[in-house]
Amino acid sequence: MIKKCIVCDKKFHIQPYRKKTARYCSKVCMGKDSNAGWNKTRFQNGHIGRNKGVDNRIEKNCLLCDNSFKTYLNRVRYCSKKCYWRDLEIRMLGDNNPEYINGRSPLIVRVRGCRKTKEWRSIIFKRDRFTCQGCGQIGMKLVVHHKKAFSKIWSENNIRTYEQALRCKELWNLENGETLCESCHELTDNYKNKKL
Repeated sequence: MIKKCIVCDKKFHIQPYRKKTARYCSKVCMGKDSNAGWNKTRFQNGHIGRNKGVDNRIEKNCLLCDNSFKTYLNRVRYCSKKCYWRDLEIRMLGDNNPEYINGRSPLIVRVRGCRKTKEWRSIIFKRDRFTCQGCGQIGMKLVVHHKKAFSKIWSENNIRTYEQALRCKELWNLENGETLCESCHELTDNYKNKKL
């Protein structure tokens, strides 16, 4: 179907479903037409679009570090994701956690799931280049193996509290860890306390 542009009188092809709505051959012609609907209504009555010289952001203070920052959203309470996760970790520990039941999760489970353990594992994976130190293969499910058993370190250092575990240097010694695949890990002497 062929129609005629109302601005430049140029003929242009359209699909049949656009026969009632097509009035312009291009967006340039639509922009030139002072009667075009979007041009007429969008900026009337002194409307200023977003980021047209006006700063609409709200000045707020971070709940954790108290640094000042600007945001468009009123619900934002932290200056960064780092501050958000730190505050969440502080607020959700122990009695503050709605899921907490005294004595429900043993101390060892808490230490194995803490941030320091995750960082320790990450450093060892990077040091070993995500390669199994037993068979040398890459790209399988890997674990960090304790050369000296975790439970042995725990009992030798007589760890009774979470703070003692975090301060124990032997527990976080990088030389005590190595990257292994699951099948090589099962062959180790102290896998699941075989020889303790």
